Amino acid sequence: MNDDKLIGKTIGQYKILKPLGGGGMGKVYHAYQTSLERDVAIKIMSSELTKTEGYLERFKREARVSANLHHPHIITIYDSGQYENLTYIVMMLLSGGSLEQRIRQRQTAPPSLVEVAELLLGIGAALDYAHSKGVIHRDIKPANLVFDEDGVGYLVDFGIAKMLHQTQSNLTGAGIAMGSPSYMPPEQWKGEDARPASDQYALAVTIYNTLTGRLPFEAINTPALMYKHLQDDPTPIYTLRPELPNETMVVLGRAMAKNVEKRWPSCTAFAAAFMATVSSDQRQPTGFFRFTIDLTPFTPPLKEIWSEPVRIAAPETKFAPIISRAEPVDDAPQESPSWDRKIILAIVGVLIVAIALLMASFLAQDAIDTASATTDQPSPPPSSSIIILPTDTPGVLIPAMGMTVQALSEVALRKNASDFSAVVVTLSRDQTAEIIEIGGDGNKWFKLRATDGQEGWALGTAFEFVP
Repeated sequence: MNDDKLIGKTIGQYKILKPLGGGGMGKVYHAYQTSLERDVAIKIMSSELTKTEGYLERFKREARVSANLHHPHIITIYDSGQYENLTYIVMMLLSGGSLEQRIRQRQTAPPSLVEVAELLLGIGAALDYAHSKGVIHRDIKPANLVFDEDGVGYLVDFGIAKMLHQTQSNLTGAGIAMGSPSYMPPEQWKGEDARPASDQYALAVTIYNTLTGRLPFEAINTPALMYKHLQDDPTPIYTLRPELPNETMVVLGRAMAKNVEKRWPSCTAFAAAFMATVSSDQRQPTGFFRFTIDLTPFTPPLKEIWSEPVRIAAPETKFAPIISRAEPVDDAPQESPSWDRKIILAIVGVLIVAIALLMASFLAQDAIDTASATTDQPSPPPSSSIIILPTDTPGVLIPAMGMTVQALSEVALRKNASDFSAVVVTLSRDQTAEIIEIGGDGNKWFKLRATDGQEGWALGTAFEFVP
């Protein structure tokens, strides 16, 4: 049965009325349960996905896990089953739409601090309850937080939750990070097991997004976004909403700490600390969680791909030799691959290089931490080799001395080609500099001359080329 033809069809005792939204596992519809004469929401897995090994078990697992969670801020599951080649889950119908829809449809009138704090108290308590049952959500984001007509928030979609203490089911495969990139904590980017504090990090990013309509980490491609989540501090919230107190950012910053152990001890503790930052002038109601929204399904433009799940595989890394632009690659005629294939190959190459660079950085950090003293390394000698850096367009860009680059975010220029060397000067986001030398470990470092004449070393992955 084609998903586009489900409207008006009856699946078991449920008549499909209209679409409400969808995600990576299936679509959600408004349906009518004829046996009990009530409106419900029904989530139907794509018929194509049912043919793929592992997806059916993942869908059934969502039903089992969600049906055993009973909390005022977790959506209630009524039923689940199969019909022909379709698998479905039936749940309570919520008419208030998702937080993602509310953020998108009211960008110029954000909620007050107290309204967000009250929402956080409920959702934080729901997550702590799930964690006490051994369930981690693993995909907290605005699209998975929905509302009833009174503005009460509910968590939905525990479909990629991972049971604590459960033996590895291999549903997602080894070396794969699952989640939504803009909300994924550093440990998930590194392929580590999710834990309760991972949900707290994603919840903090969601709260940041709710308050500002922006994300704390924004980038032009996946490797750059991963680098920001692993290395950068979030953009201070008061730069986007000056009326919010600095203490609010301090609380959010702790919840988004790179080190899991430095986050709040629980989501409830995070919520309580957040509420404590609300002053008397931040208590005015705005109706943000109660206004009537347009429930028409929304297709995001390409630039919003960060809201989709990401899977980062860790295949065996093989590096091809670097070929000079002046040298022919092959004299024999070859069939030109399609642009889709070129883009896919480019993305795979970017991910492999980015993961290799980041893992090397982590190993270096561990070595420094175990040493009894740390000293600056001598500046590496110039190298005649070149490196290939990520690019958003098909083809390659080969850095060379004299080229101009632009910082993707705030970047520290260091005395030597080492993350542990003294900082000479800090470049702000979008600030340009000239490459005057290429070297360091694996030729990953640029020696740059800033516009004010100061010079220092930085990783090339922190920059993009300026035409």
